[in-house]
Amino acid sequence: MGAKSHGWKRLAEDLGAARERVVEDGKKIVGKGCLHIKKQSQQIIRDRSKRGYLPHYPRAIGYDVTAHAADIIGEVGPDANKLQGGLGRIIEFGSVNSAPIPHLIPSLDDEVPRFVGHVQELGERLLNGEKGPDGPVADPGGG
Repeated sequence: MGAKSHGWKRLAEDLGAARERVVEDGKKIVGKGCLHIKKQSQQIIRDRSKRGYLPHYPRAIGYDVTAHAADIIGEVGPDANKLQGGLGRIIEFGSVNSAPIPHLIPSLDDEVPRFVGHVQELGERLLNGEKGPDGPVADPGGG
C-alpha cells in the first residue's frame, strides 16, 4: 500500500507569496476598519450634539496605521492638538458635569465582525494568489 501527494511545491510557492503580501494587504484592512470607526464616531457625535456644542471635535478624530515586523496597529481617536480634541475622554466617559457620549467604543464594537470577515477573506485571497483588498493605509482626511 502506498500514497502519493502532488502540489507541495505549488503550495510552498503560494505560501511564500502570501507571506510577502500579508503585511501590506493587512495594513489596508486595518486602515479600512479605522476609517469606518472614525466616520461612525464622528456621526455619533454630530447626531448627539444637536445644540452644536462640539462643532470641532468630530474633525479632531483621526487614525494612524503602523506596522512593525508582522504586527499591524491601528489607532483611532481625537488628536489633543486639534480644537476640542483634548475632550475625547470626557466626551466618551462623561464627567461630574456632563453625561457621556459613547462614540469610539461602540464604533469599534460595530467594526469587529466586519474586520474579522475581511481578515478571513484576505487569508483566502492570499492562499489563492488573488489580488488583495483596497483601502486607505493613511487617514485620507487627516483627522
